Amino acid sequence: MHTAAEYERRGENFFNELEVVFADVVMAIIADFMLVFLPAPTVSLRSPPAGNAGPIAQFFHNCPDNAFQLALAGTSYSI
Repeated sequence: MHTAAEYERRGENFFNELEVVFADVVMAIIADFMLVFLPAPTVSLRSPPAGNAGPIAQFFHNCPDNAFQLALAGTSYSI
């Protein structure tokens, strides 16, 4: 889909500017991923940290995976 739009926009110069077309298509795919997948609400199903996990590992285990993560019952996130 992105390639067809690039071909329509560039016309005869499509093959002369193939590296720019490739960069534009890759950036469009990355942007689509970031706009659709990353802000989607998630639920973390990870297991509890090991008993011998250090304080840094335990701190990061208690942080949400992303800003839109849903908190399970009994869990709350705060600054």
